[in-house]
Amino acid sequence: MKRKRTTRIKHFLRDNYRLLLFLLLPVSGIVCGMCLYPALRESGWSTLVAVEPIKGGFAAVLSQWSRCLFQPLLLLVVLFLAGLSVCGLPLSLLVPLFWGLGLGVVQAAEFGQGFMGLAVSAAVFLPHSVMETVALLMAAAECFRMSWRFITVLSPRLARCGGLWPEFRLYSVRYLLLCLLLFAAAALDVIMRLLCARWL
Repeated sequence: MKRKRTTRIKHFLRDNYRLLLFLLLPVSGIVCGMCLYPALRESGWSTLVAVEPIKGGFAAVLSQWSRCLFQPLLLLVVLFLAGLSVCGLPLSLLVPLFWGLGLGVVQAAEFGQGFMGLAVSAAVFLPHSVMETVALLMAAAECFRMSWRFITVLSPRLARCGGLWPEFRLYSVRYLLLCLLLFAAAALDVIMRLLCARWL
């Protein structure tokens, strides 16, 4: 029984090693961000990552929605463009790590607020952050795959030419869907800030 379970685990790790690698990147970034937070707090930069309520009317709601959308959407565009070149391989690994670093700093800031900080993190910060992380991880995986495809076309040893246009269309459609997911995540952030305004 144990041997069968061990064999299944080995098969899973072998078949999903790329997924596990991409999952490890933001997790590593989160750990590094939490370790980095004390230095940011001493320098006074910790106020930049505070989760604040939305004050004002429709203009404030729209401003918060665009602020939440800007950074992940920018990283999504970077990954999309990087995937269309041989430079996409390192960027597909660096972007999830960078994203995890930011998440770790914000999480550490909220954990430092005690129980209320944990509640704010669970109710306001985590829901949209999980959606954004999933979108960026999928985008990074697509960037890696497409960039590797370009390498196989350009390399005389690998020499796998043809069929790029259908792959590019599929690549673009997937990124469009991920973009819509980021739009939804930004809207969720606004909704949760409005619902939990008393906690912030």
